[in-house]
Amino acid sequence: MLARAFANVVNACVSSKKGPIGAIVAEPIQIILDDARKGRMRVYARPLEHIVAHEPGDVLPALAAMESARKSGKHLAGYFSYELGYVLEPKLAPLLPAKRKVPLLWFGVFDDVQELAGEEIEGLFETNIHGRVYAGSLKHAWDENAYRARFDMVRAFIEAGDIYQANLSFRSQFNFVGDSMALYRDLRAQSRAPHGAFVSDGERHILSLSPELFFQISADGEIAAKPMKGTAPRGEDEQSDARRLWQL
Repeated sequence: MLARAFANVVNACVSSKKGPIGAIVAEPIQIILDDARKGRMRVYARPLEHIVAHEPGDVLPALAAMESARKSGKHLAGYFSYELGYVLEPKLAPLLPAKRKVPLLWFGVFDDVQELAGEEIEGLFETNIHGRVYAGSLKHAWDENAYRARFDMVRAFIEAGDIYQANLSFRSQFNFVGDSMALYRDLRAQSRAPHGAFVSDGERHILSLSPELFFQISADGEIAAKPMKGTAPRGEDEQSDARRLWQL
C-alpha cells in the first residue's frame, strides 16, 4: 500500500554509533533516509522496539520514551503524521479527526544505522527489490477551476489579515501494482530529491521525496530550517526585491 506523502519523516538520532559500511542490508528494511542529490543513504533495520502513539493520551508518554532511548545512545527514525499537530496545539485539539488510519507518531528504536553511498545504494536496491512495478496516471482531486476558487479564497483571507499563510494542497491518486521499494527507486532516480524517505511500518509503505529541508536539529541543539514555501531569492537591488515581494 502506498500512503500519500503526508508524513514528515525525521531522523532523531544524535548518537555517533554507526553500522558497517559495505555489507548490504538483506533483512527487512524499516526506514531509509536518503539524499539522492549527494548520493548518500542511511538505512535502519532490526529495530529493538517501536514507539507508537495512536491516541492523544499516548503522545506525551511516547515522546518521553523516545527521549529516554535517545539519551541511552540509541537511534530513532520514524514519522509524525500531520494530525499530530492537532494534539500539540490545544486550540486545535477539538478538531482532531476521529477516524484516522495512521498513528499520530511511529518511531523505531535501533542500535545502529548503516550509511551507504554510490554503488552500495544500487546494491541495496538489487538485494531488496523483488519484482517489477507499475504506476498508472495521476487522478487529481481538484481541476483547475476548483483550485483557482480555493486559491482566491486563501488570498482573500491573507489580504484581510485573517491568516498569514496556508498550505493549499490536494490529493492525487493512481493505480499501483508491484514492489513499493522499486517505485521508490524509480521516483528517486527521476526527482534526485535531497530529502527522501522510505518507511515500512508493518501496515503501510510511505514514500517521501522532497526538495525542502523542514528543519534539522544538531547534536548540540542548533536548529536549521530552509523553507521553500513563501520564499524567493533576494534581488540585486531594492527594485528587484520589491518586484519579487509583489510576486509572492
